[in-house]
Amino acid sequence: MADTDCQRSEAIRVRLEYEGEGLEPYLPLEGAMSGHVSEPGDGSTWAVVQLDKPLEYQYQIGQPYQFRLVRAATLFIRARHVGYEAGRSMEASVHVLIPLQDNALSSGQLDLKAVHHAAWAMCKRI
Repeated sequence: MADTDCQRSEAIRVRLEYEGEGLEPYLPLEGAMSGHVSEPGDGSTWAVVQLDKPLEYQYQIGQPYQFRLVRAATLFIRARHVGYEAGRSMEASVHVLIPLQDNALSSGQLDLKAVHHAAWAMCKRI
């Protein structure tokens, strides 16, 4: 992970609140930003959020209605709009990625095959 403001003495605390379909039953969630990771290819940067309480998410893996329970202590978030940054802006609409496997960061970069784009949420600094 790159050195960021999140890794300095006091972590940035955030709360994810309801904004769109997909995560409503699981919100609000709170945690501390612990750094940033980049996507391979275009290098898009995602903030890493260490949750206070692990998320237990029902991930749909098939039809009709087959699910797998995913427990995640970490989420990845990125602002949806230009000019905003998750954790630096007091409030920002963010994309939320849930890791489906423990190796989502095995190479030091975000493995997009090992995460699920759950939806979006409102990220507020607390």
